[in-house]
Amino acid sequence: MSPVGIFFSGVAFLGIAAALLLQGRELRNQREELAIARQEQIRSSELAMRQLHTDLIKMAIEDSELRSVWPAPAPGHETTRKDHYCNLILNLQKVAYETGTIELQELRSALRFLMTSPDMRSFWTRSRTARVSVTADDEAEDTFTAEVDAAYAATIAP
Repeated sequence: MSPVGIFFSGVAFLGIAAALLLQGRELRNQREELAIARQEQIRSSELAMRQLHTDLIKMAIEDSELRSVWPAPAPGHETTRKDHYCNLILNLQKVAYETGTIELQELRSALRFLMTSPDMRSFWTRSRTARVSVTADDEAEDTFTAEVDAAYAATIAP
């Protein structure tokens, strides 16, 4: 084999190796992009579900017949418009925190402020147990519940 042939064989081999390295890098980038897209799709689905939940609660606030469909927050208590409104306010804080709109310290401050409301304290007192039973073993819900509990405990009832 001539030196020119060996040279071109070597260059061809290096070209193939470089192409394989570039393809591998491109595949890794595509996997990362797919993972990001999947996470965004999950977040979008969660937000859509939360919006549906919000819409349902709004309907119950506006219509007493629909409000009666929701279970009572605690035995012996009727579900009121204020209960649904308090639920919406707490869900707003949770979504704001989970989407990164507010930081943990802002969430804590907001919850402490909210717990100065007699209606909010009453709602949390009555609904906490039922809420926890529905969201058991959901890490995000457990974290949020712990934050609301801490704000409730740290705030002096008016």
